[in-house]
Amino acid sequence: MIQVTPEVKWAQRSSSSDLEKNVLYLTLAVPDVSDPTINITETMLTLDALTKDGSTKYSLTLFFFKEVDPENYKIHHTDRSIVLTIRKKNADEKYWPRLIQSAEKSGFIRTDFEKWVDEDEQNARSTDDFSSQFGGGMDDFDFNKFSDGIGSENMPKLDDMDSDDDDSDVEDESTKDESTKDESNEDVVSMDKD
Repeated sequence: MIQVTPEVKWAQRSSSSDLEKNVLYLTLAVPDVSDPTINITETMLTLDALTKDGSTKYSLTLFFFKEVDPENYKIHHTDRSIVLTIRKKNADEKYWPRLIQSAEKSGFIRTDFEKWVDEDEQNARSTDDFSSQFGGGMDDFDFNKFSDGIGSENMPKLDDMDSDDDDSDVEDESTKDESTKDESNEDVVSMDKD
């Protein structure tokens, strides 16, 4: 069995007035695991998980940059990852400069650009509204009226259109091109290089 540190993608929101908008979003890439053990304290997160076939053990310990609220978090486990939403302990408008205490770059921690929003734009967009991420926003669209207004009233009816079969007086262009090629080839062939 091999032991692996999973990739961690993260994003955040901050609010000095609304604790619900003062959160960390973590996605832990742990495919095909069953019964993961996740512990969250004010200062750290630990994960231990084993793949279903027992070939890989995922292990992770993160010491957060600042304290989180270990009583307020959500976990969503899929076949490919574990998605966590963890509330920051202190309400603050400023973003954390990094996820963990250490200023050294960690090779397994990455920014989740699908969820990341700049500090000055964070009030305009909420990632809790998942309909915007999956092509939502068309709840009131009536597909039965899809062709209305596309210009169908100005389109000619197919019965009124002429058929291409009636164009028998048009000379066959390919035959005309073949005869021209034969004449030009004769000139080229009869030339001597002497």
